[in-house]
Amino acid sequence: MARILIVAGEASGDRLGGLLLQELKKEAPHHSFVGVGDKELEAQGVEILVRSHELDVVGGLEAVSRLPRLYYAYTMLKDLITSKEVDALLLIDYPGMNLRLAQLARSVGLPVIYYVSPQIWAWRPGRIKKIKRSVSFMMVILPFEEEIYRKAGVPVTYVGHPLIDIVKPQTDGRNFRKGYGLPLDRELVALLPGSRKQELDYLLEEMVETAAILARERGTAFVLPVAPTLSLEDVGERWSRLVKGRDINCVIMQGDTYSAVAAADAALVASGTATLETALLGTPQVLVYRVNPITYAVGKRLVRVKWLSLVNIILDAQVIPELIQSRAKVSLMVERVERLLEGEGRELRDRMARLRDILGPPGASNRAAAEVARFLEEKGL
Repeated sequence: MARILIVAGEASGDRLGGLLLQELKKEAPHHSFVGVGDKELEAQGVEILVRSHELDVVGGLEAVSRLPRLYYAYTMLKDLITSKEVDALLLIDYPGMNLRLAQLARSVGLPVIYYVSPQIWAWRPGRIKKIKRSVSFMMVILPFEEEIYRKAGVPVTYVGHPLIDIVKPQTDGRNFRKGYGLPLDRELVALLPGSRKQELDYLLEEMVETAAILARERGTAFVLPVAPTLSLEDVGERWSRLVKGRDINCVIMQGDTYSAVAAADAALVASGTATLETALLGTPQVLVYRVNPITYAVGKRLVRVKWLSLVNIILDAQVIPELIQSRAKVSLMVERVERLLEGEGRELRDRMARLRDILGPPGASNRAAAEVARFLEEKGL
């Protein structure tokens, strides 16, 4: 029986980690886990030392306010590793901290499994040298990543994308609208401003202004599914302050995001995993992204890909419109959403349909769990 340190420093990692451990308990129920995560990992029996939402930030400058908490978390995990109170590491994405932990673990002889690769193909490709020195086994979820690691001599396997199994609405669009009192005969637009408070700070006001114009000019209705990492009450209060009494038919809800997005005719989506989830649901979308100007200027120099959206990267084409930084403004959001509602959405839907074939087949979490169980057994754990 091994005691394994698991580190998922973001909401998406907590969810994918929860799915992985759910399957791993079937393969190897004798292992125990401790580390960084949130509700999903906790539900699988992980002893949570630090909550993911306390460490999850966007950009470099935005991380400054979290430095004390980040330092506290790193110090605690460092002590666990150097004292060998754990037998192995299972790291999920979150490269800023996880690559440091991987190096530390290998220096004291602990094996390191990495699930969900850092985006070395997008920026800082030199990190692959650090990965080769410190990661024992890499499990990737995008098909083109496997060849990158094989060429670099990193033990790797492609397990498929876990979202293929979980991105499904719980109810159809008509029943969703009925259940929330949304009109059946009007356009519905989903607003997804992100899963972090900083994203709300940068994007929610523009989304409200966009909604006000579309509501006034087209009678459009809206749904705003709140991420589980945010407070429903806080988002509702922010929305009310920004609306300022204007007539916008918007349902703010939490708990069934996939049904909400699937019921919509179009969506405004903050950059991140949500863009891929929205595409897998077949809903035409516009990506929006804004951070601190200095963070953006630095990041722009480092990024090596043509697009921000994973959908565009995977399809290797400009499929989803991207409104980034200075272009993430109300007039362009209105224009792009209207174009989707007036016909462009149908073409976009057809092009996004290829994603499931590219990222499949189903069963990624099960395959990943089998790989983890095999690796631990080979290590005698």
